[in-house]
Amino acid sequence: MPLPARSFCILNARQKFCQIHNLCYIGSMAKISASRLPASFKTILWSYDFATLDPEVDKKTIIVQSINYGDLTHWRWLITHYGKETVHDIIETIPATEFRPRALRLATFLFAVRHLNHVPRGAH
Repeated sequence: MPLPARSFCILNARQKFCQIHNLCYIGSMAKISASRLPASFKTILWSYDFATLDPEVDKKTIIVQSINYGDLTHWRWLITHYGKETVHDIIETIPATEFRPRALRLATFLFAVRHLNHVPRGAH
C-alpha cells in the first residue's frame, strides 16, 4: 500500500535532517579528536589540566614538556603534528634553561638547532 503524499514528505524531511545531523556530528567529532592530544601525553603533562590543553594554543608547553620528559613516541608525534621546522623555531625562541641539559643536546642535534636563546641572569 503506497504512503500518502504528506507522510512521504515528512519521512523525506526526517531523513534529510538525520543525514545533516550525522554529517555535522561526525564533522565535529573529527575536529575534537584532531584537536586533542594522545592519551600518552598525560604522563608528561601531569601538572596541567589535560582536558583543556589545546595542541595549537599550548604548543610551546607541549613541545618543552615532550622534549624534557617524553620518549620516542612523544617526539615522533611532535614531528608529525607540528613538523621539524616548527619545533626547531620554538626551541630557538624558548630560553635554554627551560630544557634539561641532556634533552637539549639531543633536541639540538635532531632538530638542527644552531642558536639557543641564553637569557642573561642579571645586570651585574
